[in-house]
Amino acid sequence: MSSFFTQRNLTIAMFIGIGLGVALGFGAQWAQIPALFRIIDSISFLGELFLALLQMVVVPLVLFSVTTGVANLHGGREVGRKLGKTVAYFFGTSFVAVLIGIFVTNLAGPGRGLDPEVLYAQLPEDVVEAAQARQDQVALAAPQTLNEFLEVQINNLFMNPFRSLAEMNLVGVVMFSLLLGFMIMLLGEAGKPARDLFNALNKVMMKMVSIVIWFAPVGIFALSANLLSSIGPDIIAPLLKYVLTVAFGLGIQFLVVFPLIIFFICRYNPLRFVYRVKDALLLALASASSAATLPVTLRAVEEEVGVDKDSANLVVPMGATVNMNGTALYEAVAAIFVAQLIGIPMDLGTQFILFFTATLAAIGTAGIPQGGLVTMVIVFTALGIPLEFIALLIVVDRPVDHLRTMVNVCGDAVGSLFLSTSEKKFIAK
Repeated sequence: MSSFFTQRNLTIAMFIGIGLGVALGFGAQWAQIPALFRIIDSISFLGELFLALLQMVVVPLVLFSVTTGVANLHGGREVGRKLGKTVAYFFGTSFVAVLIGIFVTNLAGPGRGLDPEVLYAQLPEDVVEAAQARQDQVALAAPQTLNEFLEVQINNLFMNPFRSLAEMNLVGVVMFSLLLGFMIMLLGEAGKPARDLFNALNKVMMKMVSIVIWFAPVGIFALSANLLSSIGPDIIAPLLKYVLTVAFGLGIQFLVVFPLIIFFICRYNPLRFVYRVKDALLLALASASSAATLPVTLRAVEEEVGVDKDSANLVVPMGATVNMNGTALYEAVAAIFVAQLIGIPMDLGTQFILFFTATLAAIGTAGIPQGGLVTMVIVFTALGIPLEFIALLIVVDRPVDHLRTMVNVCGDAVGSLFLSTSEKKFIAK
């Protein structure tokens, strides 16, 4: 029985769920058959149940995974130095990716141009109420001066941790988790009981999330059918612009950011590098799985590029689970797109929260199949965006999933080259 619960079968089930949801939703809208609308109404609770399950696990997942990740950073001076460089690279490239996502989406405005009132007329009533409530909340809370802006951000970052947990203030949860993990790390051997406890709790949460994710095909089927049975043709053009915006942002990360690091920092030919790791990039593009590409990436950077074995074995396996440049960029684009679509203002403070949350959300989802669903909940919750819009994005998610996986894998390969050259152990091939 356990052989059924594989990543391949989950992917197939997701395709089936999305396909059936799209077919039922658009079919009901096109044919206007009352029986189909009654079926959609009767299964809509499955979508709400799925969203509720995600919200149930996301806060403890963030708390335990971030705390565990920081608390386990220990070792000798050389290991600490290499690990510090690796983490700095991961965060640095993720920061850049999120900034690119924010910039291109603000510039292209894929969600602008559609009157929110027109959109609301084509959406389920509960989605409309949630979106309008968030608009009112943003309008009331908008800071008027620089001091007010800083005060709001400080209060969000350093809120009472129990209040952050209760209110799902994920920015505050992440900050507390970082500090807690750092304190456990500083205690060294004395912090081992706490480190072991959080390691165990993190494994428990990973298992719980992996079970919840298996409900995703059913939940996405119900959410997609409910949403698409209401929307009209006006939404098709913004969705196409959204896909093109994600692809354009990923192209900048792949064709500009990585080559600059390879050429100016690593002193290596970017075209030669891409050619040497082409097998890993093509497999990532075909499979949409960083984990499945891991052995090929390791072989490529060691045997084809010349990265030393220690650097490759440190960066590539860690990067395959936590270094998600493409995912970070994609989530920034998705959040701003939906905010533009439903008329939620994305002021400087809100985009700061997006920058912080999307970066850490993309890094903090190690080893979870279909982890993009969980990280999207983190980002949307932090910004107060109705979670029902996740279904709208997933309908067009597959075309960009393969591209962002290739960007993720390329980032891991470049990271191994960066560490190897910085440690003066790189022998070019």
